Amino acid sequence: MSFWSGTKRTAKYVAWGMPSAIFGVPMLRASSRQLRDVYRSLTWPVCPNCQKATLIRNDPDDPKALDTSWSCRSCKSVFMAPVDTKKANLFFTASRREAAMERMAQFANTSREDLIRGHRFRSRWYYSMTAAFLVGFLANIALGAGFLSLLNWLILASVMFVFGLKSCYRCWQITNGVVFEPGAFRNWVWRGRWFV
Repeated sequence: MSFWSGTKRTAKYVAWGMPSAIFGVPMLRASSRQLRDVYRSLTWPVCPNCQKATLIRNDPDDPKALDTSWSCRSCKSVFMAPVDTKKANLFFTASRREAAMERMAQFANTSREDLIRGHRFRSRWYYSMTAAFLVGFLANIALGAGFLSLLNWLILASVMFVFGLKSCYRCWQITNGVVFEPGAFRNWVWRGRWFV
């Protein structure tokens, strides 16, 4: 390393690196990248193979192209799908639904019953934990506990209740063979059993 390149690096650090670190620019950039990744995980399609990671769109060479390649970070699969995120979501949801229906058809009755029994057990456990946290909430009210303590008990009870609802919904899905169908959750809320 020559003297001149070391001087340039030092000058760049003093002129840009140190002030940007003082004002938190690197942290803001990292937070911005993280928020962008979280937003993509909520809006971009999920890999139909591993169903773990969000697919990343590879920009097409032609700006007028209708299809492009989407790649998975987890299993390294590559798919051709529409460039538009909404159309790609519909495309991948349909393929995930077909794969799920094939897996449901391959289930033997015993394994299906085992899954239903497992979801039923989990839902009852979550609901019992909900009741325990509600008792703790009421006991803290009787003892005159502070607002934050009461809020913690109430939040824990609501989280356990939501997990119990999720297990009941999964049980209903497996029982009726309803997977990735539009409006299925709404039907379950109005017509399904919340307690199994």
